[in-house]
Amino acid sequence: MKAMTFYFNPQRKPCNLSLLVVMAAILTAFVHGDAQSCPSSSSSSQSNSTGSAESESGSTSTSTSKAIKTMKLYSNIERIDRQLAHLGYSPDQDLSQETLSPIDSMHYLGDDAIEAAIGLLLPTVDAKVLDVGSGFGGPARYMASRGCNVVALELQPDVSAKGKELTQRCNFSDQVTHITGDILKDVSNENVEDSESDSRSAPLWTEREQYDMVTSWLVFLHITEKNKLYQTSYDLIKSGGHIYIEDFYRRTAPEGENVNNNVNACGFTEEESTILSRDIYCEGSSLHTREEYIQALEEVGFVNVTFVDMTGSWSAYVKARYEDFLEKKDSFVEIHGMDGFESLSHFFNAMNTLFHGNNLGGVRIHGTKK
Repeated sequence: MKAMTFYFNPQRKPCNLSLLVVMAAILTAFVHGDAQSCPSSSSSSQSNSTGSAESESGSTSTSTSKAIKTMKLYSNIERIDRQLAHLGYSPDQDLSQETLSPIDSMHYLGDDAIEAAIGLLLPTVDAKVLDVGSGFGGPARYMASRGCNVVALELQPDVSAKGKELTQRCNFSDQVTHITGDILKDVSNENVEDSESDSRSAPLWTEREQYDMVTSWLVFLHITEKNKLYQTSYDLIKSGGHIYIEDFYRRTAPEGENVNNNVNACGFTEEESTILSRDIYCEGSSLHTREEYIQALEEVGFVNVTFVDMTGSWSAYVKARYEDFLEKKDSFVEIHGMDGFESLSHFFNAMNTLFHGNNLGGVRIHGTKK
């Protein structure tokens, strides 16, 4: 069946002011180091973004986990505790999914994005979902609140541990299992140890054809081994199950010409390539065009591939987020300090620059396994 493309244009305001301040409070400083203008797709430091804890040989997964910390999106994770304390919650107090929802997710458009994924599962009851790059577990807990059973797979051990703690405080441990693991290495048995049980056999979460859906929000963009990632996801999904991805893509004008003609071989300007590598931990050369993305998913076997262009909505979102953050400077600094404000302001401005440069696009893309 021919792939379909839609353009998302929500009528609601792209971001809520109070929501922004809370989200900003748990994001952290970004390193402003040097970067190549067009990084090589063969770079091992960005080969995957859902790595595991160190195995006997000191695995690449561990080095990747440390490397992504240069982005520092998830370092200083005590910020989420600081925000909860500011809201009046003690460290051992139970939480609700609704309380955490504004502060425990890093994707765009909040719960609406998760609802879009859940809609693919209806009318499946007790669906089993693998969330790749689950972060603090926000989407996993939201899906659990809607009746799903979720394996939350996360690269960074400290972030995974914090997600598990938050899940316990929300009383969702029966429905959400947090794993520090690597979808590319663990599923192929490249990591011989299971971090959960110290078993030398493949962990249970890697068994083929067990998930009704594989989801990922703004994580696949960090992974350069795209074809292996799609094939592995396909293998894990049941027949009739789905893949749902929110991701970046490389925009092109009609007839294959770049939207912005001032671009390098990667399809981005020098400034955009630097921002992607330095601030987003993303190699511009690894991002697909619309046509390439659809083709790649179809080649591994997905059908009914649907490409929902989110560029307009996300562009409005990141612009409003940056402007609102500047307006709320004083309240943020009061809780998290000036250094945190300046570094986060840099990141929000960087994302605003990327989405208004006309070469970077945003997408919700999903398909079905036969």
